[in-house]
Amino acid sequence: MKVLVVSKTSNLDLFGEEVRNQVTRGTMPRDRLERLEQAHADHYQTRDNLLTTLRAHHIEYTLIGRGRFWPELEPYHAIITVGGDGTVLEASHHIIETQRPIVGIRSSNLSVGRLCCGDATQLESIVSALAAYTLPWVTVDRLTAEIQFVRHGGIQRTQPVLNDFLYTHLNPAATTRYRLQWGTQKEDQLSSGIWISTGVGSTAAIHTAGGEATSLQDPRFQFYVRELYSPASRPCTVHTAWFTPEATPLSIENYSERAILAFDGQHGRVELRYGDRVQFLRGPKLTLATPDT
Repeated sequence: MKVLVVSKTSNLDLFGEEVRNQVTRGTMPRDRLERLEQAHADHYQTRDNLLTTLRAHHIEYTLIGRGRFWPELEPYHAIITVGGDGTVLEASHHIIETQRPIVGIRSSNLSVGRLCCGDATQLESIVSALAAYTLPWVTVDRLTAEIQFVRHGGIQRTQPVLNDFLYTHLNPAATTRYRLQWGTQKEDQLSSGIWISTGVGSTAAIHTAGGEATSLQDPRFQFYVRELYSPASRPCTVHTAWFTPEATPLSIENYSERAILAFDGQHGRVELRYGDRVQFLRGPKLTLATPDT
């Protein structure tokens, strides 16, 4: 067996020098640096312990950094991420045609790890089950978006999204203007944007906004309009609903001068201009090790 290990870069690696300088100048509280140092130490200890455990079980591995060059996935039985949900999400975008399961390891208690199947205390049981081919999995649905650009007539398909899309004006304080079509219903709306979520992402931002949480394996998708302007003279009727691209397709025609379609948080975005159209489609499924491993 051979696995690909994807490790995040800690925030201390990214921002440590600047944070230390600010702490020294007294412009940032010391506990911010201490938190970064703790998460950094936890992360690399977990990563090193994972590699040791893999070697003990005679599992070959290749170690890469999150966001770095990805090798061909054919030689690998599984992908193990070390970090938190962000590392799982970033890794999922690389799994398109070649299906490989993801085993998420939460490397620190300071990381969010809902999509991870375990943490540093469970490395032995996770790797043992992986080596014995008994690690339990779930298969989940993903979304893609197809964007039609009116200015040049081009079409772009996004990477498959595991959690959610956010459609909104480029300026977060500006009104987002668009036409929403859900099934046969069309409605021109003003709002601060729209969350579009998978079952996996239903407990994330869309739930905080007011959407409904569901199971990881729910094959339906959900949208929720944020801060919808609905005047008494022309009340809006389409605010939130479940949809399936096959039966009740969802599309957005952008009427904002400039807008964005962001996916899985900061893991990608497409800029939209007036008249560009976005249609949401079912993407390739993804296999995850279950969180109750």
